[in-house]
Amino acid sequence: MATVDSPVRIALVDDHATTRAGLRAWLEDTPQFEVVGEAADGVDALELAKRLSPDMMVVDISMPRMNGLALIEELHRGYPEIRMLVHSMYNNPQFVSDALQNGARGYVLKEEKSRDIVHAIELVGRGGIYISPSINMRPPPLDKLTKTERKVIILVAEGKSTREIAAHFCREDRTISAHRLNISRKLKTDNVADWVRYVIQRGWLEGYNHTGPGHE
Repeated sequence: MATVDSPVRIALVDDHATTRAGLRAWLEDTPQFEVVGEAADGVDALELAKRLSPDMMVVDISMPRMNGLALIEELHRGYPEIRMLVHSMYNNPQFVSDALQNGARGYVLKEEKSRDIVHAIELVGRGGIYISPSINMRPPPLDKLTKTERKVIILVAEGKSTREIAAHFCREDRTISAHRLNISRKLKTDNVADWVRYVIQRGWLEGYNHTGPGHE
């Protein structure tokens, strides 16, 4: 996996060779990225993941043999260490929700400027989350969370397990489970993708923007 000083090793997955070539050209123009492979569909991408173990995959939605959403789900199950960013023409909130639920860490539209696409890749490659600003996600409920619940939901959005969160707070697992249950009741959803959107729209994730949990 990439360290602070090493380049992020990226695989590009898209059935259009011209799109892959454009991404490769943008990424190879900066030293923090290294494109290690390409695939034209989900089936070949799974084999590429097994063979090359990239840090990150940039994945299209519409592809033959296995689409991007199915690929993300398979990669998350078999290679959870690989960070995944959807790069798609579809400005569809449901696709965003499905991608996050399946294990993706971001969704960037192909219509974005090249510098914004590269920024999305860099952010996700280093552990952040990115969603194109032009995607119209449904606003979450008004904030009703306590300070501790805010910290818990941020850690969940960052991919931490209940056990890891318990260790962070020096509490028992069941205490964190109780906090998660309270969060689900207050937000009226236990869908982690919804929780991620909730955190992102409030600017609580470090690396997504610079607004901390104390700002509304």
